[in-house]
Amino acid sequence: MGNSSAKLLLIGLDNAGKSTILARIMEPDESVNGITPTIGYKKDKFTRDGVDYYVLDMSGESKYRDLWQSNATTIDDKDKIHGIIFVVDSSDKMRIRVAKSELDLILENRSISNQIPFLFYANKCDIKGACTLEEVQDILDLKNLKREYQIVSCSGLTGKGVQEGIQWLTGLVKLMIESGSR
Repeated sequence: MGNSSAKLLLIGLDNAGKSTILARIMEPDESVNGITPTIGYKKDKFTRDGVDYYVLDMSGESKYRDLWQSNATTIDDKDKIHGIIFVVDSSDKMRIRVAKSELDLILENRSISNQIPFLFYANKCDIKGACTLEEVQDILDLKNLKREYQIVSCSGLTGKGVQEGIQWLTGLVKLMIESGSR
């Protein structure tokens, strides 16, 4: 029996570390230096625990953020997504507030099913003065989020926390696929 397939949307403000985290997910033991920022979007694929993931890595520049809305429900105009990975730079408290505004816009989109789980990476936790996981959670107001979510403190550069996050998401995605809910 072959692998199941699932679609993920990877979003967050520019310079939050989305592409670095994705590279770390795809190749946990490889160096992630010299990652080029995403312009517009790019598609990637990786396999984890019997699930073939197709990822749409969206640019976080303000001129591209409107694309998040249109891609939050579909990838390739065919299949609904199975999860959203939202990356925030925990070392930049002011921009976490901007990320909160963008998150609110995504959550207001009625076409995004409440069954779609969110994995939040509080990236750059290794930078001196970075917000704690609890501070990021409070700024994003995640305690009032009415859907499955997990927030993980991580460092895309070192890999700390990255695999734990994707393992959580994979567990949920596998349950969704098995139950036929997505």
